[in-house]
Amino acid sequence: MLPLVAFVLAAKANEAYAAASVPAGFVGSEKCRACHDEEYASIAGSPHKKLLEASQPEKQGCEACHGPGQAHMDGNGDASKIFRFTGARTLTVRARCGTCHKDLSDATHSRQQDSCLSCHSAHHAQEKELLLKGDAGQ
Repeated sequence: MLPLVAFVLAAKANEAYAAASVPAGFVGSEKCRACHDEEYASIAGSPHKKLLEASQPEKQGCEACHGPGQAHMDGNGDASKIFRFTGARTLTVRARCGTCHKDLSDATHSRQQDSCLSCHSAHHAQEKELLLKGDAGQ
């Protein structure tokens, strides 16, 4: 009986450690996928799939770009409780994308008036390698 008690206590300790290692407010991409399967699939089939394999929750999956998802989930999908790129200011979008895409100093990307969304789309790209929208450059 004692080994079973030790096993249960060890399992509970592992659960507590895992919960403590996740920053407050983060839920993980699998929770996002429950309601946003199409968007999840678009990331899984793109260069951003590396986000799904990252080890730090704040740099992993959906929440790396959209921020912590707990308030969004607790609000029954309230879109105001998560960062949305649609409608966001150009400098805000550039800052979000720039946390990972730091070296965008070529002539095309250095125009401050352009949002990354002018040419790119993480979820609706027509060209998958560079995540270009179908109307990019037009």
